[in-house]
Order: sequence, then C-alpha cells, then structure tokens
Amino acid sequence: MDAARLPRIPPTLGEEELWRLVGTEESAVVDFKEQLAKPGHLQDPCVAFANHRGGLVMVGISKRRPPRVLGTTWDQGDEERVQEAVRATQPPLQIDVETHAVDGRRIAVLRVAPAENGWVQTSDGRVLVRSGPTNRALVGMELLRFLRERASTPVEDEVVRDASVADLDRRLVHRYLTARLPDRGVRVADALRDLGWIDRREHPRLAALLVFGRRPQRDNRRFGVDLLRFAGAQSGGAALRERRELHGPIPLLVEQAQRAIDDALRRDAVVRGLVREELPAYPPVVVREALLNATAHRDYAARGSAVQVRIYDDALEIESPGTLPAYVTVETLREAQYSRNERIMDALQRLALVEEAGQGVDRMFAEMEAAFLEPPEFAERAASFVVTLRSRTSLPAEDRLWIARFADLGLTADARTALVQAHRRGSISNEELRTLRELDREASRRTLQELVARGLLERVGERRGTRYVLGPATRHAKRPGLDARLRVVVRHAQRHGAVANADVRTLLDVDRTAARMILSELVALGRLRPVGERRGRRYLPVER
Repeated sequence: MDAARLPRIPPTLGEEELWRLVGTEESAVVDFKEQLAKPGHLQDPCVAFANHRGGLVMVGISKRRPPRVLGTTWDQGDEERVQEAVRATQPPLQIDVETHAVDGRRIAVLRVAPAENGWVQTSDGRVLVRSGPTNRALVGMELLRFLRERASTPVEDEVVRDASVADLDRRLVHRYLTARLPDRGVRVADALRDLGWIDRREHPRLAALLVFGRRPQRDNRRFGVDLLRFAGAQSGGAALRERRELHGPIPLLVEQAQRAIDDALRRDAVVRGLVREELPAYPPVVVREALLNATAHRDYAARGSAVQVRIYDDALEIESPGTLPAYVTVETLREAQYSRNERIMDALQRLALVEEAGQGVDRMFAEMEAAFLEPPEFAERAASFVVTLRSRTSLPAEDRLWIARFADLGLTADARTALVQAHRRGSISNEELRTLRELDREASRRTLQELVARGLLERVGERRGTRYVLGPATRHAKRPGLDARLRVVVRHAQRHGAVANADVRTLLDVDRTAARMILSELVALGRLRPVGERRGRRYLPVER
C-alpha cells in the first residue's frame, strides 16, 4: 500500500466506521498509541513506515484487543513534539498531522509517506522497517542488502528509449487508470507521465512495457516464462518431455502459464453415476499467486534468466531470477514485506490480480491446508528464489472432493479434519480429534461444539461414550460455491451450450486478458471444458 492507498479518514465519524477503514489490529500500515510518545520513541514507527510503504500512527487508541477509542487532548505543544521528533531523523521526515472526532472523542493521526529515495534513520542511527505490526531494526547482512537495494535506481524504472506509448496495450492501460485516477477525462499520455510510467518524451519505463506492453519480450525474451514438463518424480530420474517459452505482458503471461500448467497436470477424478467430478492437483489460486509473485518480484536486472516453471508428476516448481529483496528472508516471508518492483506491484494490485501486500503468502498456506496438501515450500538459492508445491496428500480424491463442498463455510483445519473423519469412519470422538490435530481437550471440544451448532455434526451418546456423527447440514451441501462473477459465466454457458471470451467481456465488462483468466479459473475448478483453438476456442459447461 503506497501513501495514496492509505485509508482516508473523514473529519467526523463513528467508531465502527473507523474500524472498517483501518482495521481493528495494528498492521504493516497502522500503529496505535494510547497517548503521544516521547520524541525518541515516536521516531520508531515513523521511520519504519517511511522505510516501508508508508503508514498511519494513530494517537488516542487503546492497544488492547478489541481496541477502543480513548481520545486525546491535542494542542500546539503536541504538534511541536511531533515536529521535534521527525526533524531529528536522518534525513528529516515530512509528516501530515490530522485530527478527527470519533463519536465525540478526538484522535490524532500522523500520516507517514514512504521515502521516495534512499532510506531514513532514527536520530541514534538505527534503520527500522515495518514487519507486520512491529518495528524491526535491520542489522548485518539484512541491513547491507536493504541499503544496497535502496541506493540504486530500480531496474523497473529504466526508460526504454526505442519504445513509445503506442507499444502499450490500451485496454490494460485503461483498466489501470480507471482504478488509479478519479478523473477519467485526463489524456492517457499525460496520466502515465504524471504517474511516472513514461518520461517527458513519452518513452515508457521498463515496468510499463512489462505490465502493459504489446510485446514486452521484444528486446529480451528472457523476460518471459519458460515452462518445462518432466515425466517422472521430482526426486530424480525425471526426463524432460516438453519445453515452451511464454511471452506477453505480466497479466497475460500469468494466465497463459496457469492454463498450460492446468493442461499438463493430472487431475484426480471421482465418478458418481453419470457424473464425473474432477479435483485439480493444486488449488488454482495458489498456482496463480505463485506465478504472479514470480513475475512481479523477480530481479529484472538478471536479464539472462527467465522465470522457470517445472512440472513433475508429483510436484510443481516455480523459480524466479534473483534472491529475496532487501531484508526479506525465507523465515520472515510471511511477516516482512518489501517489493523490489513497487511500480509493477501497484499496477497488479489495482488491476485486482494480486492480494494486498503480505496476504498472498498467507492465502497460499491456507488454500493448500484446506485442500489437505502439504504447505508450500520456499527456498532461496544463490541467484534465484523457488516455490515448490507438492501433490502428496493423506486423503483419497473422493474425500477431498467431499470436503470441498464446504469450502465457502470458512471452516478451520481442525473442523475440516473432524468432518472428514466422521464421513470416512461414521463418527469421531473428542479423543480422536485431539490425537489427529494435536489439540488440548478444550480446543477439541470447542471445535466439535461449533460443528454441532452449525448442524454439520450431531452428538450421540453420553460422557466417555460420546461420539459425533454427520449432521443434517452435510446432507444438503453442494459443490463449492462460485463468486457472483463466475456464476454469471457458468449460467451463460449452461443456457447457451457454451461461452466464449467475447461473451465474458460483454457479461462482466472486462478486457480480453481478464476474460481469459476468468475462463481459465473455471476450467481449473472443473466447471467449464475448453474446445477448439485460438479465436474458435469455446468453453462448454461440465455436467455435475
């Protein structure tokens, strides 16, 4: 989240509205303070935000959970203490101070913008970064990597002097500008120049070509994706069966790679009567997140290397050129957030292709766990970063398809395990769930009681003989639900016998690339089946 995307808080509002805007917990962009800290302590969150992506220091908010608006007195003396704190940083910070009335109580908000160049230190020389809700001091190699990266001009900002605005895909640019600017009457070239995507002579920066370019790999084909299909297991002896190079702007590149991966992977299937249900080897959202991260965060200074996707019978590897940026390590990947290519990430977020910073990796873990697959693996090599997904699972396909019916209920891993065991064995006990999930007695009891309350389990027996069987709600469960947009596309295919890219563009008012991604996701979910090639390609509904 850059400074422009930090929440704007009205001068007067209610407490519930405040929590909707900023969240109820401290985060990578929000810091709560019950009262104004001393200048030396106030520097810490301000410097950490400036070295990260900007943030809000909110004074007059309880740090307890759930938070409460305590209010604060705010006068000229408080304003001077803030300025004293930020003038002492190196270099001095510029901070906007706002005051707001929340249900009649006054709070102060210090709005910190990210440092445009270099880095910021506290008055005693510390370099701090925001890591989740904490301010972390960088030392050793983390500090050296961070300073080296911040001292150089990002490769994505290099101007490509033999290219022009005409080399950009107008539809992709329009989608981005519609999301980025409230004033839609601005000339495209002027808007791109004001936002830093092109220079004064309308030459695009490398980031513009990579995200919006018609042929971004024209001068360097290694800016694409190499897809390799192996016959055999990852552990050894696999033979290369196919190699393909994929080209295009990042949104299209990811869609092509995801479709190629889906075509190459085996799919578990269960036949019930005349209905064949299929389960993808890996959750589609996990594959897409890994591909987006690989193309958006790769080191584009490594011009001789492409993102490489390796497909094995039992694993999927996605390797991107360049090690993790700045202070991010494999161990801190889920908390520490730093983008090597800020401009590219901003565009992908505004195009609604990636999660907000820090959420994508968490979602990968959650989706793999929900599918009863091993968690994703992350490894940093000498000059690259690798994500590995494994298809090993302890559950047969029929059980995984059965539990997928409850995907939209937001069940915990403990609850899903309880349901699967009750489905497989006819019942489950508190002791069995405790053993399976390594829970204490109280946590296991709460899980089972919640499932009973929702009608998913029923309690039978008393005391030590108590067991839990499937409840009435499980008998009415349907296949996993789709969001509203995907349902529109599936209904059109069912009514008309097929759906094409042009139909999706008309139905959802999206461009060709977005339509391809939507259709690819429906194919991966087993709701549509592609037939035909290129412009004649259509998607038929899968009978359920």
